Amino acid sequence: MSASIDIWERMEVLHLIVYDTVEAYLQQVPGNTAAEVALKIDALLPTNCVGEGEKDLPALFIISVWRVIVTMTMKFSHGHVYQEKLFELIVAIRHLPVDIIKIRSVEVRLWEDMPFLSHNLNFEYDKFDPMIIPFTAEQREWHSLSALAARLTSHDILNYTPDALHALRAALEYKPAAQARPSEYVLYTRLLECQVPVASTWIMECGSIIYTCKEEYKNHASKGCCLWNGPEGFSYERWHLWEQRFHDIGHDRWGSEEMRRIARITAEVMRLVEIEVLTEVGKILGMDGSDDGSEEGSEDEAEQESEFDSDEDYAFDFDFDFDSAVVYVFDFDIDSGSDSEDGSGGDSDDALEMVAYRGGSHA
Repeated sequence: MSASIDIWERMEVLHLIVYDTVEAYLQQVPGNTAAEVALKIDALLPTNCVGEGEKDLPALFIISVWRVIVTMTMKFSHGHVYQEKLFELIVAIRHLPVDIIKIRSVEVRLWEDMPFLSHNLNFEYDKFDPMIIPFTAEQREWHSLSALAARLTSHDILNYTPDALHALRAALEYKPAAQARPSEYVLYTRLLECQVPVASTWIMECGSIIYTCKEEYKNHASKGCCLWNGPEGFSYERWHLWEQRFHDIGHDRWGSEEMRRIARITAEVMRLVEIEVLTEVGKILGMDGSDDGSEEGSEDEAEQESEFDSDEDYAFDFDFDFDSAVVYVFDFDIDSGSDSEDGSGGDSDDALEMVAYRGGSHA
């Protein structure tokens, strides 16, 4: 029993060190570039763990690192400079020299495989329902988390295209009937204010990936809402529906001018993404690289081009199976008082919550 307590005390200390290190990096303390902080974090990795209960220490430490970075990312609004710095840190960690370690007898390439990062994101993502979040106080956290997932997808670190599909579906595939009660349009407006900026973020960060994705997601969330009765998953037809919906929302009277401005810009970006992708396809196929905006034959051409096959290019595969292992995700509730937007902070006591979470891809 005492050995187990010692291990958790050790992990709590390591977690606090990681937290303080990342916080100093965000506050631009000299000597804390993303690359330098990544090296500092890597040096904290427990080694020679042969004692009773110590075999899981490296895994728990890795989970702790991502826990700090993911929860910090959620504290800041999308586009905040700290979000940029935290993503730079993720990239710097991934570019550390490769070290082969064993997690429950499975060899893992640290940090190249980014072990347990997806589990931390999934743990947070599973707390939100895209159709309910517009009516909760956690809208900012969900937008920040979605932005992180979109950037990880756009940089080919992880694949969260299913979540892109869910976000676009929730924002764009529902509209009250013309004869709907005014109260329905009030709810619709709240949905737009929350969902449209998130859907826009997915297009801005990885529009070409979404446009060329051929994944077929067979689950309830990939099915269409009232405005889409086509096949589940991504398609060019569904892309065009989303583009038209962004355009219509941008020129409608519902919602704030800022939200409608975002919708108009996103519709234009989608048009440009399609032109850019089809131009590249034409060049690869030896056709004229110019594009007059015509879509005729574009679907067949894109389908022939394997380079844009998301099955191959954006596979969500770490070369080992986490699904058979129970991963311990723990959450230290650390509040410095300066991180919350209202400056009120939180409970000064550090609380350890241990949750058994079964790993696997997020869909």
